Amino acid sequence: MEEADKRKLRINFIFLVDNVRVGDIRDYLYSEGVLTEDDMEKLSLMTLTERDKTRTLLLILPKRGSKAFRVFLEALNECSYPFAAEKIQSTDPHVADTGPDEIDTFIQEEEKFSRLHQQILMQTELILGFKKEVDDLRLQLRSSEEQSAMLKKHYTHLERQMMECGLTGDHVVPYLKDFAVRVEQDTVDSGSVEMRKKMPGALVRPHGDKTTQLAYEIAADITAYIALHTTQGQTTKYTKTMRKVVDQLSDTYNDQFTELIKKLDIRQINGLQTICAVAEGLFADGTNNWGRIVTLYAFGGFVAKQALESNVADLADVIADFIGFYVSKTLKPWIDSNNGWVMTLWFFAYNFNGTPFYCH
Repeated sequence: MEEADKRKLRINFIFLVDNVRVGDIRDYLYSEGVLTEDDMEKLSLMTLTERDKTRTLLLILPKRGSKAFRVFLEALNECSYPFAAEKIQSTDPHVADTGPDEIDTFIQEEEKFSRLHQQILMQTELILGFKKEVDDLRLQLRSSEEQSAMLKKHYTHLERQMMECGLTGDHVVPYLKDFAVRVEQDTVDSGSVEMRKKMPGALVRPHGDKTTQLAYEIAADITAYIALHTTQGQTTKYTKTMRKVVDQLSDTYNDQFTELIKKLDIRQINGLQTICAVAEGLFADGTNNWGRIVTLYAFGGFVAKQALESNVADLADVIADFIGFYVSKTLKPWIDSNNGWVMTLWFFAYNFNGTPFYCH
C-alpha cells in the first residue's frame, strides 16, 4: 500500500472504528483477494467486539498489497458506507494526523476492553461448562453419594483451570466454591430424573435471608436490563427503583466506567478479578452508601453490554451472579445495619438529584 494511503487510513482510524462494521465488508474484501482465510478466521472470532474487528482490519490492510486501499474504498461504497469512503478520499495525507501517541493510546484502551471481554468469556465457559457437566452426569447418578463424589471431582478440575487462568483473588476463589455448593445443593434437591430433565439451565441462586436473595435478584435484573434490554424474573419495587436510577444516570455511568477501565494497567485485567478490583475501588475509602452499590450493579451491566457485541448472552448471567455474591458477602453487614434494602426506596426517592451521588 502506498504511504499516502496508509496515512489516510491512519488519520481516519478512530472514525472508521466508530462507524464501520467489519461484518458488512469482510466478504467483499475476501472475494477480491485482499483478505486471506486466516484473516477471515481472525475477523470472525466471537470473542471480538465489532470495534475490535474493525481495528484489527485496519491494522491488516496496509500489509495486503497495493490494491488493498482501492478495494477497501470499493467495499465501503458497495456496502452502505459511501460517507466513509468519501471522507477517506477527501483526506489530505500531508496534514498532521491524530499522531502516533493518540492512536497508540486508543489501541491500548481498545485492547483493555478486548482482553477483559475475552477473559470473562473464557471464565464464563469454564463455569457454565462445569454446571453443564454436573447437570448431564446427575441424570445418570441416582444416589446422593455418587453425586457428591462426582461433584468434588469436577470442582477440583474447575479450580485447577481457574488457577491456570490466574484467578486467585480474595473474592473470586470463594465465589467458585460458593457456586459449586449451590450446584451440589441443586443436585441433591432436584428430585427425580424426570423432574431434573425439565429444570432450566439457569444459575442457581442461593438460599438465605432477604438481604442475600435481593442482592442476587437485583444483580440479575439490572445486568439483564442494561445488557439485554430485558429482565430476570418478576419485577419488584426494588428492581423498579434501581432501573429508574440507572436510566437517569446511564450517560454518566458509561463515561465513568470507560474511564475506570482505561485507568487499569493491562496487567491488572483478568476477567472477574477486574470486576472485583473495580468493586474494591468503589469502596476503598471505607464509605458505603446506596449510590455506590447501585453503581456496582450498573458496572456489571455495562461490562456485559460491551461484551454482548459478540453475542455471548450467558456472560451476563455469570457477571450478575458474581456481583450478587460480592454484594451479599461483602456489603451485607452494612445493608443490614442500615435497615435493609427497603432503605433504597427512601434513599433514591428523597436524595436523588440527578448527580453522580455515589461520589458523595
